[in-house]
Amino acid sequence: MIAKALKSTISLLNVINESVFKEQPSLFSGYLRGTKSNEESFLVQIIDRTESMLQRICFEIEKKGIKIIPHVFSGIPKKDILKFVKDNKIDLIAIGS
Repeated sequence: MIAKALKSTISLLNVINESVFKEQPSLFSGYLRGTKSNEESFLVQIIDRTESMLQRICFEIEKKGIKIIPHVFSGIPKKDILKFVKDNKIDLIAIGS
């Protein structure tokens, strides 16, 4: 409602925590069967799926006349979210889980 009232653009951001794949690869071993067995290919798959999900969300929000841009990348969430905010001059943040 805020974005629509102020004619703002929403940046929908998802930072995939890449350190989880490097620090605890055994957590994902079941997901890697039948694929290229390395964390990099699994991370690419996660990013692709997340991008698809965010595109669907953006499509629904855009139907309501709100401009929204999805952003997905891997990194260290607490560091990369703050960097994104600073680099893009974001003035309001809502964080979900």
